[in-house]
Amino acid sequence: MRRLVLPVLLALSLPLCAQAPSDRGFDVASIKIDRSGGRGSRGGTAPGGRFTLTNVTAVQMITQAFRVKTVQVIGGPGWINEERYDVAAKMPDGSYDPQTGATPNSSVGPFLKSLLEERFHLVAHNDTRELTDASLVLARADGKLGPNLKPAAPEDYDCKNFDLRTFRPDPNDPFKAAPPCGNSASTLKNGAAHIVVRGQTMDQIAAALAGQSMPLVTNDTGLQGAYNYVLEYGPEPTAADAAAIPDLPTRTTALQQQLGLKIVLRKEQTPVVVIDHIEHPTED
Repeated sequence: MRRLVLPVLLALSLPLCAQAPSDRGFDVASIKIDRSGGRGSRGGTAPGGRFTLTNVTAVQMITQAFRVKTVQVIGGPGWINEERYDVAAKMPDGSYDPQTGATPNSSVGPFLKSLLEERFHLVAHNDTRELTDASLVLARADGKLGPNLKPAAPEDYDCKNFDLRTFRPDPNDPFKAAPPCGNSASTLKNGAAHIVVRGQTMDQIAAALAGQSMPLVTNDTGLQGAYNYVLEYGPEPTAADAAAIPDLPTRTTALQQQLGLKIVLRKEQTPVVVIDHIEHPTED
């Protein structure tokens, strides 16, 4: 499954269902309140047009629908950052490869936006704000990369004939725990992360490393071509979970030690999505 954030039946106390128009929404979509109490979120596309999100907030759905970061979502009531949902949907024919079943995450946005408009009655508009921007640069003056960042081989990024259904992780190669073609695999638990990325350009890596705390990141490394990386880090020392995971470096330290990269912050005028109106999803 591809990730981010990267299916839709909604249930509050009773199951809620919605049928979206096939020309702009999911063929079948359901949402339900996630009552697991878990802190981690996951999801993405899968072969055959399937799309799932687990334990996500409305804000997380908005970021994926509009392809922005959390800090680029302005306004809205507090519950959009608190209530969590499970989403399961089927994308319409034509939105995924009928031969391989491959479904790019980038194609989900319009369908998820339609779902938010129909079920959450979302009304939003575009604007700009001065936000913290970032630049990804090499951490070392000599340009040496970290041990967990490697140039990708053609098999990692040349995906003309790749069928996602055939992928199996290689237990003997940590760089091949993720499918090729710019895919990633991650484990997030209690503030700790283990992330594997395979066959991405440095522009793609820069955007992914920004996370949700920064709206944009510019690749200023000067590195060309595709790369694989493995990144493992723990929570910040001030986080509640820090004491439970004492042996992992922070994200900033891990970037420098493991990948040989660092992020430099700056202020920039940045596109944002301003929420004018949003409601709890209602029963049909």
